[in-house]
Amino acid sequence: MQKGESVKIGVVGLGRMGLPFCERLLGAGNIVVAYDVDPARRALAVNAGASDACSAREVGAVVDVSISMLLDSATTHTALLGDDGLLVDAAPGHVHLCMGTVGMAGAMSLAQAVEDRGHRYVDAPVSGSASSAQSGSVLSLIGCHRDLFDQAREIVRPLSAAQIYLGPVGHASAAKLAINAVVSATHTAVAESLNLSDALGVDRTLVYAALASSAVSSPYISYKRDGFLNPTTSPVLATVRILHKDVALALDEARNVGCPMKTVAATEELLGALGADGSWDLDVVSLLPYLAARTRGA
Repeated sequence: MQKGESVKIGVVGLGRMGLPFCERLLGAGNIVVAYDVDPARRALAVNAGASDACSAREVGAVVDVSISMLLDSATTHTALLGDDGLLVDAAPGHVHLCMGTVGMAGAMSLAQAVEDRGHRYVDAPVSGSASSAQSGSVLSLIGCHRDLFDQAREIVRPLSAAQIYLGPVGHASAAKLAINAVVSATHTAVAESLNLSDALGVDRTLVYAALASSAVSSPYISYKRDGFLNPTTSPVLATVRILHKDVALALDEARNVGCPMKTVAATEELLGALGADGSWDLDVVSLLPYLAARTRGA
């Protein structure tokens, strides 16, 4: 596959990230065959120019390259290798890029199962939100056999601002967990800090401007500005459920190698409490009003 060359690509999973990826692949001139368990999401993909498929199996039968953007490793395993899975009728040597966050162990298990069936697996999670998926500014992390990297990079180039090779399968997913650990801790620290300044009577907008101009400034702090300033009305870009799942994955991997992650563990506990309070499907900025409601004198 050469740079800029149009290809036929299958897309399985058309949620907040998968649908924008589908649209950007179409915008780059590719032919896309799309599937999601939700017919309404498939209709959105068709309206954008994709061909509709009635199952993941139907997708795999007509393409040689595919991506998935699904919740977790179990969902991805079913979508790829179940009775109606993408790889059931796929031609030998099919290349699949798993772009969801499945963890290092999950990626290695999926890769083994895919390769045992004569296909090729690319560990390709992304770092970013729904808004960055729409703008094509996510970070693509790629783990695979070195000879697959150039092909994988061209597939994800329309979706991402940068593509980084991390090494073999599993290493990209490990890097994604490391990034998410920092993101989750940053998010919690910002929410707690803003809640403190609110409680002290300081203008939140001015405090946020100070944070964004300080040594802790980061792309994450920049693009979460509107959410933190208006947490009850901002659109859902990253849910509590997804961040909690990703943090729990990082902790599982850490426990497996005896690696202490006390800050991340505290964040996971806090996100779990937030979700249990009825916020699983709200944006993660809902942490701020949750903390405010529990602040003395609130």
